[in-house]
Amino acid sequence: MLFWRKKEGSAQIAPRQPVFPLYLASEGQSVRIVSVKGKAETQLKLICRSINIGDEVRLIRRKSNGSVVIGKSGNRYILGGRLALNIDVVPC
Repeated sequence: MLFWRKKEGSAQIAPRQPVFPLYLASEGQSVRIVSVKGKAETQLKLICRSINIGDEVRLIRRKSNGSVVIGKSGNRYILGGRLALNIDVVPC
């Protein structure tokens, strides 16, 4: 999908990246976190793991119980399925 972005008097066409939950990313796909839905408690869980909005992470594995394993800066983190559904990402 394309949309017009006006910048300094000229119109540019910029591709709009689809936003989707982290849980729907493909295994091995690198994505960037754009928002976190839910209570402050949800965001605190991520901050305690040094995962912030704007960070690039890679989905290493999606488990059958809904949890996901992500990688960031050489570290791996396991997130529950409900948490993974509350994290919105875009492809990198």
